[in-house]
This record gives sequence, C-alpha cells and structure tokens, in this order.
Amino acid sequence: MRSLRITPENFENQRQTVIEEKKQSYDNRPYGRAHLRFDELAYSNWAYGHPVIGDVEDLKKLTLDQAIAFHQRFYGPGNAVLVLAGDINEPEALGKVEEYFLPIADRTDKFRPDLSEPPQAQEKKELHADVLAALPAILLGFHMPEYGSRDHYALAILSLILTQGESSRLYRKMIYDNNWVTSVYSGPNQYKGPQLFTVWSQMQDGNPPERIQAELLEELGRIGQASVSDQELEKARNNISHAFLTRLSRVSQIGEALANYAVFLNDPGAINTELERFFAVTAADIQAAAGRVFSPANQTAVFVLPQGGAR
Repeated sequence: MRSLRITPENFENQRQTVIEEKKQSYDNRPYGRAHLRFDELAYSNWAYGHPVIGDVEDLKKLTLDQAIAFHQRFYGPGNAVLVLAGDINEPEALGKVEEYFLPIADRTDKFRPDLSEPPQAQEKKELHADVLAALPAILLGFHMPEYGSRDHYALAILSLILTQGESSRLYRKMIYDNNWVTSVYSGPNQYKGPQLFTVWSQMQDGNPPERIQAELLEELGRIGQASVSDQELEKARNNISHAFLTRLSRVSQIGEALANYAVFLNDPGAINTELERFFAVTAADIQAAAGRVFSPANQTAVFVLPQGGAR
C-alpha cells in the first residue's frame, strides 16, 4: 500500500503475465470462452458482464500511468479489510497495526460500483462454437437475490439436492438413469450483489442441447411445484455443516472467512451465525425461492457445440 514501485519493466512483465493467464484459463481451454460469453449474455450490468481478467485488447492499451492511478485509487487502508487470526496478544497486535498502517496516506476512492441488475424480461439464448471442446455442453443461468438473502441460502441448499453426489436429483436423472450427460453441476455464483444460479452440464455426443435444456428445466420447475423431501433437506444440511466446519479447520481459513464476511455482508461476526442461516431454511422456503427464480423469462442459456457449431 505504501511502497509499491511500478516501473515500465515490471509493468510490462505483469501485462504479459496476465495476457498469458487469460490464454491458459480461457482462450486455450475447452469451454473457457463460453463461460466468459455466458456472463456477458446474462448480465446487463457491465460490472459483471465484463470479465474480471479483462480483454487482451484492453490489456494491451493499458498505460503505466493508468496502472499507477488505479493502485492509488483502490489499494489503501480505506478500501481494505485486515484480519488478524491466531494465537496473538490483542493489544500488542493492534498496536502494530496502528504503527504500520495509520501513517499510510489514504487516497482511496469511496466510490462503489453500481451492481444492480434489472429484471430479465425474456429468455436469452446463444449457440457457441468451440474448436477445443470434445463434447457439447450447456450453461443455464437464472438471476437470483444477493448473497446473504434468505433466497440465497435456500437456493444454495437446493443446489446440493440437485447435483451433490450420486444420489442427487439431476445426477440420478441425467447420468445414472438415462446417460444423457457426463457431468452436471449447479449453484449460486456467489458474487457481491445480484447473483446467478447456474447449471452446467457436459452432454453425451448425439443429444440435442434443446432436449437436455428441456429435461433440466423440467426438474427445476418441479421444485417450485412440490417441496423437497425431509430426507433430502437433512442430507443437504449435513453436507453444508461438514463443509463449513472443514473449511474452518485452519487458522488461515478462519481469517479468510472473516475477511469474506466483512466484504460481502459487512459483518465478520456472521461467521458465528452462518450455519444457523442454512439450518433455518425450510422445504417451503426452497419451493418458494425456486418458484420465483426458475421462470422461463429469467433464463440465460448458452449451448456449446464442438467445432462444427455456429455461434
């Protein structure tokens, strides 16, 4: 924060590093570009429609002065969360924080981006050709309330009921019973602000994507019409409890969780109530949330077609 030195040499080095990272993570990876396009299509708000890693052309145009100005605008004590975790002496530790951080001039901007997303009025759909993909795939997304909302917890539990393990609903239907797909995943993307509930599935060759989409939508629609079972709900709660406690098994993980709750909920103390929020979700909550979110007009779909498809 205080002594970062950006030179033309290290600036150019990092520019090339990020460009290579984008190539490895998206451009030269099967389905990578489709995931980027999916966010662009689903979000009307530029903040999430534009990829965090940026476009190569934007990266090439970035100047040294712009990088320095960006660092000064956002990287300072006024825009940071500091967590101290472990076997520490609190007065001594806080004294060190004040010693090292208070003298830093805070030039950070108090600007916060507008993350609001207008309601989606009609379905969005695209075909995306991918020369690197071996099998066709489908990405479905539904706009949903932000992290921390009651619907978030309900739909997070639902994602486990749908796709967590071989006894989950979509695994049984799409893989075990019918062998239509090779994999299926679902869940909120956990962005700050409005989220997407996404469903990703890699299809067996020869299955029309429209058919797979219809089968997925049928199962999602069923949730809004009939409650999940007590057994499904209990299993999901157990999985969440195990994952949550495992994630806090190390001091570093506790520190990271505290920082996340501070950033997302403005409440690091939420670490002590997170499980309670999940356990408070009822089958009726899940049914109601599914009924609100999984509507045809609220859907974004990207069909990934290997090589011969047309975008």
